[in-house]
Amino acid sequence: MAQKRTAKKESPRRVPSSVIPKEVADNLSGLAPRQRKFLQAYEETASISQAAQVAQVHRTTHYQWLKEEAYRRAFQEIQATVGDLLMDEAVRRALAGSDQLLQFLLRGLKPEIFNRQQLEVLPPSGFSGMAVWQLSDEQLEEEIRRYRKVLESC
Repeated sequence: MAQKRTAKKESPRRVPSSVIPKEVADNLSGLAPRQRKFLQAYEETASISQAAQVAQVHRTTHYQWLKEEAYRRAFQEIQATVGDLLMDEAVRRALAGSDQLLQFLLRGLKPEIFNRQQLEVLPPSGFSGMAVWQLSDEQLEEEIRRYRKVLESC
């Protein structure tokens, strides 16, 4: 007889050290109790689904509420705060030894150095060239020679 597996219900994850700024908390006072509960849960979990579960509303209700100016403004402020906290945590973890996370952050923060796909070669003629990663070794060497000539003439 096969045993029936029961899904283990996980408690919502919490965003570390999060605090709703006073001006955002003041904006919550004009909202309905379920909206406030949802936004406070979102601030703690950084998850629409988990916040809806905590507030005991369907997750699509949040998207309906976004049509209301006061709710949308409060959500955007909390979302920005949560984004900053998550970025701080990602940087902390990257610096603590996650090479993959560090590479990901550097590609976003310094794309001109760490995201080869965004680098482009502009030939002396002024026309936009191909991205560096698309050039063959011979084409890249030719571009380097052309740039050296331009620099020497300056």
